[in-house]
Amino acid sequence: MVNALRIGRRITAYVWAGPNTLLGLMVGLLVLGLGGRAQFVRGVVEFHGGLMGRICIALPGALRFSAITFGHVILGGSAATMVAVREHEHVHVRQYEAWGPFFLLAYSASSAWELLQGRCPYRDNYFERCACAATGLPTHGRPPGGSAIRGRPAVLCADEADRRENPRVEIAPGNGGRDNEGPASPSIRRLNQLERIENADHWPGHHPAVFNDRPRSLPGVIDD
Repeated sequence: MVNALRIGRRITAYVWAGPNTLLGLMVGLLVLGLGGRAQFVRGVVEFHGGLMGRICIALPGALRFSAITFGHVILGGSAATMVAVREHEHVHVRQYEAWGPFFLLAYSASSAWELLQGRCPYRDNYFERCACAATGLPTHGRPPGGSAIRGRPAVLCADEADRRENPRVEIAPGNGGRDNEGPASPSIRRLNQLERIENADHWPGHHPAVFNDRPRSLPGVIDD
């Protein structure tokens, strides 16, 4: 009986988010047609890569995005990007399951409200703040329902020194050398993602001198 109820709820969630999923599948077919790939992960279809993925990553800063979700479809720039943003995007999947065909309207309304208040329509969007809070990404001092605290988010991280020594190929020094991508650290990739997407300020945990130049009050801190 319990399993039957659980299956029924899952079917209802897929149907309720269905119109948005259909939109995502249409865009996903375009991604495939332009050389992208598809995979099924945790009940969600993911499309990534190809020409469309390269275009998304190459967009100007204000328009650039790593991934976007439509119902039970996630569209991302690359396979590595999908790994980095999957948890965040799955929060949006659950939001689609809750709001169904009204999610895009509610999301747009939240963005419009934040814009009218002089805030960022993306980073201050209620649904984005919920997703960031649920996955440990910075909420820019504004947890869902909270008031704004201005400032740049900070990331406390022990791996920051390695990232600064080897920022491009994302390989931790001492773990096989620059010619070996096998031991590349997922943590360093995450730091790069936070810096690029969230404009985060990284604080190396084992470089005390760095803290001398930092303010004593933090706008928002992630302990990575």
